[in-house]
Amino acid sequence: MGLNEPPEITGKTEVSQPAEFVPLTNEMANAIWLEFASGQGPRISSLMKLLSARVEGTDMIVTAGSMEQLESLEEIRMPFTRFVLAKTNEKILRFLVERGEVKDTERRPYTDKEKLDYMLKKHPEWQEMIEKLHLRLP
Repeated sequence: MGLNEPPEITGKTEVSQPAEFVPLTNEMANAIWLEFASGQGPRISSLMKLLSARVEGTDMIVTAGSMEQLESLEEIRMPFTRFVLAKTNEKILRFLVERGEVKDTERRPYTDKEKLDYMLKKHPEWQEMIEKLHLRLP
């Protein structure tokens, strides 16, 4: 066979079959999420490990619980989107961050007086005991 001659045809041709489309599950999305987190710096990595991703159609959605989380997730939006596109063979087309409901938490008691008030609120029967013992507490 010379340089200008076509290759010899043997009769067998291999045709690659298209891979069957398998939808991405939430478990798969979280595995990708944690894999990306492991390659990030400590601040972003620890944040990502606190959150989880879910899949809706071709969107991967993460719910942020605070503005700080939202801002941090915006920092990684583009690198993460590229990572996901490569990992999922473009099954996930968008990475969305939504702001979840932030629960108002009661401020923790700091001073001795605040701690006593908190405990008396939790255990009202203690007030009677304090009065019986004639204790002078802050």
